[in-house]
Amino acid sequence: MGKATAQILSELERLVENGYLCNCSLQKNGQPCVLLSDGRADIDGSGFVNAVCDICGGTTRLRAGSSGKCEYCGKALESK
Repeated sequence: MGKATAQILSELERLVENGYLCNCSLQKNGQPCVLLSDGRADIDGSGFVNAVCDICGGTTRLRAGSSGKCEYCGKALESK
């Protein structure tokens, strides 16, 4: 990537703090990595839910409590 590790960690930390990386935390001890939490409760415990589009009926997998776009028609979706 051409960026120093410290710069990448700083940018990731800013993304987490500003809410761009939902349900995530940055582990800086040992090998640095982004940890995904389960988010809100869901059926299978994965942190993801299936959002059904009310326009085309397509199903898109989204992180619980987040928003996104329908994979089929592009309509804005919100997970619950």
